[in-house]
Order: sequence, then C-alpha cells, then structure tokens
Amino acid sequence: MNAFRPIDTAPKGGGAELVSDPAYIEPPKILLLFADDVISVGYWDAYYAEGGRGYEGGLAWIEPVSGERLDLNFDAPIGWMPLPEQGMEAIHLISAEDVQSAGQAMLNTADTMQTGITSLAGVAEQHRRWMDDWLARFEAAIEKANRTKETP
Repeated sequence: MNAFRPIDTAPKGGGAELVSDPAYIEPPKILLLFADDVISVGYWDAYYAEGGRGYEGGLAWIEPVSGERLDLNFDAPIGWMPLPEQGMEAIHLISAEDVQSAGQAMLNTADTMQTGITSLAGVAEQHRRWMDDWLARFEAAIEKANRTKETP
C-alpha cells in the first residue's frame, strides 16, 4: 500500500512573509516522493516559491540539511507523507556534501586497495619465480645425486 499522498495536498506552512511575524507557521519537514521511487526529506520554503523574494523559477522544496532546492537534483516531487513520529531519534539526515564526501572516501580507499592488490600480485609473482628457481635447483640436485649413485 502506497502511503504517499498527492503532492498538491502537502503542507507548506507560511501564513506571513517574515518568519518573525507571529502569523508565520513554520513548514513541517516531510518525506517527498520523486520519480523512480527516490525519497527525500524536505520542506516548502515560501521564499523560493512563486511570488517569494528568492523566486528564480523552479520549485520551493528544500532539503533541510544543505538548504538546497530539491528541484536542482530531482524532478518535481509526486507525493508526500509525514515523517514517522516514532523512532525519529534514530534517523540521521545527511547532506549531499556528506554523501559526496563519503563517496570520495570510498573511491580513495578503493584506489589504495587496488595499489595494495597490485603490490601483492607483484610479490606473489616474485615468490612464484623464486619457488620455480628453487624447484629447478632441487630437481637438478636430486638428478645429480641419482647419477652419482648409479656410477660406481
């Protein structure tokens, strides 16, 4: 069952131009559903909405950690639902920069691992050559010993 509601019913807060105005209602953070089942936490910011002072076209759905407009990374949301009330202490929101930084750290670690693997492959090849050489010497010594036994 899809618990997402139509995006046009999403709460947007507002009620006043300035946040210092007593009539202002802070927009709630909600889960937004985008195409391809992408889900993000966001809220509506009237500043970026049509008629707002920060309007530059696009939508006013904002990612709460980075403060970036979500339509810069996704198409328009198609649904919404409230954030779960229980267990919110276990939810950790991270910004796009944190995700990008983690991705870069993973790439750096993969490069380090690849370097280590290449080094290990070189050591293994060197060890194989040493063992081949040792085995050839050993076989030659055994052959020599057998020849010595055969000649009186």
